[in-house]
Amino acid sequence: MALAQGKEKEMVRMSFSIRVKAELIGRLSDSCCQMAELSAITHTGGSLSISSRGLSAEVTTSSALLAERVASLFEALYGVKGEVYSEQKSSLKKNVLYTVKVPELSERILLELGIISFDGSNHRQIVEGIDPYLAEQGCCKVSYLAGAFLACGSVSVPEAAKGKNLGYHLGFSLSNEKMAQDVRQLLSHFNIAAKIARKKSGFTVYLKEGEGIADFLALVGASKCVLELQEIMVEREVKNNTNRQTNCILANIDRSVSAAVRQIEAINLIDKKIGLNSLPQSLSYVARLRRQHPDLSLEAIASLSGGKLTKSGINHRMRKIIDIARTLEQDSK
Repeated sequence: MALAQGKEKEMVRMSFSIRVKAELIGRLSDSCCQMAELSAITHTGGSLSISSRGLSAEVTTSSALLAERVASLFEALYGVKGEVYSEQKSSLKKNVLYTVKVPELSERILLELGIISFDGSNHRQIVEGIDPYLAEQGCCKVSYLAGAFLACGSVSVPEAAKGKNLGYHLGFSLSNEKMAQDVRQLLSHFNIAAKIARKKSGFTVYLKEGEGIADFLALVGASKCVLELQEIMVEREVKNNTNRQTNCILANIDRSVSAAVRQIEAINLIDKKIGLNSLPQSLSYVARLRRQHPDLSLEAIASLSGGKLTKSGINHRMRKIIDIARTLEQDSK
């Protein structure tokens, strides 16, 4: 029981992006989908090397879970055992990097994973985009997107910003434009509209809307994180609505105060120039009410008239008083 609670607390301390990846690593899939996922991870987050011993692949990640996932997929699909190494980049534990080294890979495996192909002269070459064969089925398309996100994706939401006013963002950091276009096309297949931005280090396929990010997380099977994100979106919408209502109320108060100041100034000017008794009785009555109650709204002043006047009636008379004051001011110039 204590161990389970400890794991739950650890998950809460993780960033939203890490929690999404942890949930994706635990998802189950068929062998064809596992191949698509492994291809995506190796293609977008790995490197290929050639030596006297043959071909080998490496995948480096900050996630021990993902390193174990990559090694287990190579063994389950091809019987090839990957070796997992860890390297401490600094004194901070969170800066540990894990590298999965898969030696002595055959060309057949790399061809099946869509990592290499052969040109017209039968020369080996790296495939830049996604091999269509790996993403023929809808389920395999989903697994490819999940794998790509595990290897080169990140997501941030307002609650994960630790006090900073950041918005929603989900992105894939990719090395070449062809892969970026293919990933965007896969997302588009599921009606998720993403954009591409060119960066110094390559290309980023990204989403900026909470709804689109929620759709992606639901698509790849991160259901717990979808619920968390939806809660955040609802809370943020409520907060935004409250702020808008507060701003509207404050703006109305500002307008009411400004109008009251203009009305009092007009009444004082009339009193100084010709006296309030020179006004028609209906106007002098309203002028005295307003001057006696400078902080009240027109509606409150109307209630003091004992039902004789409405808010509209008070407002109409105040406009006349302001017009008279304006005329007196112009005549004195």
